[in-house]
Amino acid sequence: MKIQPVHLALGHIQHELHDVFGINDPYIEKIKDEVRKKESILARQLLNSLCEIHFGSSLHQLDFRKTNQGQPVINDGFCSISHTHGWVLVGISKLPFGLDIERVEQQEIDSLSVAFDNAHWDELRGHEQQIIADFSAKEAISKGRGTGFLVDPKTIKLEVDEFITQQHFQIKNDENYIISLCTTGKPRLSFDKLNKLCKFVNNYEA
Repeated sequence: MKIQPVHLALGHIQHELHDVFGINDPYIEKIKDEVRKKESILARQLLNSLCEIHFGSSLHQLDFRKTNQGQPVINDGFCSISHTHGWVLVGISKLPFGLDIERVEQQEIDSLSVAFDNAHWDELRGHEQQIIADFSAKEAISKGRGTGFLVDPKTIKLEVDEFITQQHFQIKNDENYIISLCTTGKPRLSFDKLNKLCKFVNNYEA
């Protein structure tokens, strides 16, 4: 069975940020929401550090860009980005994969019903953590396939050929998160401690 190394980094926008592509990057400039803009800048910082460590090249050199579907891509490898509540999770790998991070404590659980057919939603109703876990898995699968939710998430089945790995972590008593990873091979995960940007870093392999 093929082992797929995936290198991850997680950081929060409360730390000092600098855009590795410069302040005049048109993509960054188009983002109106200040939190989303900071998350995008941090994502590039973390990705740039991962690429320099593991690929020996910067994002500039790897021609970081986005597809028409909004999927981030680089030359000679794959990357994935997810963010929620100021936290930014990024990853790189030599093989296709997808990442998602979700906060477990969500106020509008019913809004996630758009990702499930009626039968699946009826099964999940009342099980909030499982709803979020399944929603997060669908997000990761869609990113791993390069489609995002441009494909109707109701059509994404969790009984798939890809591997789904999920990791829970807690920041405070009332602040819990779930990370979902979709890979084509059995994953070997490593969280990279880059610098003070990565407030939460676990060194583990799965």
